Amino acid sequence: AEPTLLLTGHTGSIYALSYSPSGHALASASFDCSVLLWSPYGYCTNYAVLSPNHKNAVLDVRWTFDSSHLITAGADAALGYYDALSGRRLRRLMGHDGIVNSVCAPRGASAISFISGSDDGYMRVWDVRVAGGRGRKAVVASARVLEETTCPVTAVALSADMLRAYVGGVDENITCVDLRKMDTVRPLYRMSGHGDTITGLELSPDGNALLSHGIDGAMREWDVRNYVPNGSRRMKKTFLGARGNAERGLLKCAWSGDGTMVSGGSADRVVHVW
Repeated sequence: AEPTLLLTGHTGSIYALSYSPSGHALASASFDCSVLLWSPYGYCTNYAVLSPNHKNAVLDVRWTFDSSHLITAGADAALGYYDALSGRRLRRLMGHDGIVNSVCAPRGASAISFISGSDDGYMRVWDVRVAGGRGRKAVVASARVLEETTCPVTAVALSADMLRAYVGGVDENITCVDLRKMDTVRPLYRMSGHGDTITGLELSPDGNALLSHGIDGAMREWDVRNYVPNGSRRMKKTFLGARGNAERGLLKCAWSGDGTMVSGGSADRVVHVW
């Protein structure tokens, strides 16, 4: 299908899109090291560029729940914390030792804490109020939570109450972690079903379901409520149609605002909606 409106401005591949929770802005992250902000109304003009840029490709971008700040993850092993109004970077966070693939801020919680996942195998929890150490001191907790601890972390999601994190990676499993017990590094449970690297994770608006995307071309919906009948079978649905390819790009997935539809990227340049 032809696009209703084509937004042009990036000079490289676009890796992530994120609507602000207020619905007043759209952010796009690109291989060209930049993040552009767009108006979602009228002619959808590019009204701002986050500054300064990352030093390498920007792989993920997320808004805080109150739409006041943006968080970016880059191939330069850094995260950026930006003021959404001015587009100015407030913090550069350097706690990872590898490419940062994913970042997630909680729904309905503070705009100062979030989690990230990296090729170094770590999931890290950040608090931007902690100053110093070129951002390294802002890491308040970190752990290798995947079953294969040396595997890169490629996707993360965070519950609204900031008590549980969901982590996906090259080991093909989704690991649920209680953030209050990070020192034990014992997951609450693991969910398996994908046949290749997990590239995207997204919690439903009500927080009861988790959507995952994988290079195997499948998107899956998981029941992540605390108590599930026959708890060993959390996988509810499988959505087929998307494709991966040899480039192994980190394809994203998303829920509609009311939780009735899901969408996912695909290597065949098609966005699939169910």
